[in-house]
Amino acid sequence: MAKDWDDYVKLRELADRLVAAQAAAHAKAEAAAPPRPATDDEKLAAFHAWLRREGYPLDTVPVQVTTGLAEGGGLVARRDIKARRAEQALRLSELS
Repeated sequence: MAKDWDDYVKLRELADRLVAAQAAAHAKAEAAAPPRPATDDEKLAAFHAWLRREGYPLDTVPVQVTTGLAEGGGLVARRDIKARRAEQALRLSELS
């Protein structure tokens, strides 16, 4: 009976070491894996965050997800963003 218990303890220790080794190998593989591509919702959220940081009200810059362009695809503002900066610069210069 004592031998059976000793065998059980040794097997349990080996099983625990195996689980730890598998977990470490899994974590290493996940760290080395390439990042998953961003979803359209994530791209749109990042673009909206950029627009807010640049001072563009989201309601005045309509954005759509587009594919099949010569440049590829992605998020496209359906209104010229550069024109808005020019308008803001003109308004600021008129105030001085």
